[in-house]
Amino acid sequence: MKRVLYLDIDIHHADGVQSAFYESDQVLTLSFHRRAPGFFPPSSGCPSEKGRSGTDGVGYNLNLPMPRECTDEEFVGVYKLALQKLVPAHDPDAVVLVVGADGVKGDPLVGAEGWHLSPEGLAECVRLTAEYCGGNKTRKLLVLGAGGYDPVTTARTFLLSTAAACEAARPGMLWKQLPKDVPQHSHFARYGPGFELISSSTSSVAGASDAHVGPTKQTEGISGSDERAKMLEDARKAVAVTSLFVQSRREMMDSSRFNSHGMDVSNCEAENWAVPKKKKKGGGGGRRRKKKQKALVDNDRDAS
Repeated sequence: MKRVLYLDIDIHHADGVQSAFYESDQVLTLSFHRRAPGFFPPSSGCPSEKGRSGTDGVGYNLNLPMPRECTDEEFVGVYKLALQKLVPAHDPDAVVLVVGADGVKGDPLVGAEGWHLSPEGLAECVRLTAEYCGGNKTRKLLVLGAGGYDPVTTARTFLLSTAAACEAARPGMLWKQLPKDVPQHSHFARYGPGFELISSSTSSVAGASDAHVGPTKQTEGISGSDERAKMLEDARKAVAVTSLFVQSRREMMDSSRFNSHGMDVSNCEAENWAVPKKKKKGGGGGRRRKKKQKALVDNDRDAS
């Protein structure tokens, strides 16, 4: 496994993973998160953090702070753009996706600074990722659960995300095959009053992945809409720039593996095809040996 794409859609910055691979070009790290004064973690997550200077990791770390009250349409639009650009650019062998339910509207820990996502919106991100991992080039996909501080919301988010992760092998699993209502179980009462597994008010979120990824009408009438639109536009530009850089680096590294005849020389030493073989010394004769034998015979004749 040569290349990995790491995607984090928990509302908090992926500071630990960023630190672990900050000097590596094998792992392309992308974190969607909220960044604001007093928001955890306070000292990381800036878009200028692109990899440690002077190492191979420069350009392989992408931070995308998303605005407060970010909606499904806005979030899924930028996320889809990131997949469209970064998957072919980096061409990973595996994708790791970390899903946090703390980005869902009303999370008790995040509070007013949070996003306004739905469990269905986050599940749609997982579904899109599964599709990219099951296309013409099969890639391994690992989906992990992260934050989420409302038990009911978190359970719905992770269940929908699990179904979405199966989309590559079982298309329609998320939006067509799952039951619409929560099944009976010991905590059934906590899912009232609607008892819906897939909310009827957000069931159309699947269409958000087909929506235009530019500025949306939902920014109108929201306080700080200019700043909000700028954050979304900055995120789209950062994705585009990173994809161009990563693709050029990958193509350069791939081309360096081949010689002028188009042969893969990355393992030439191990295969010994380019290592000159030493000539074996012959076992029988040669001019010098014959001359030496003749000289010995002549000496014997003189002596006799």
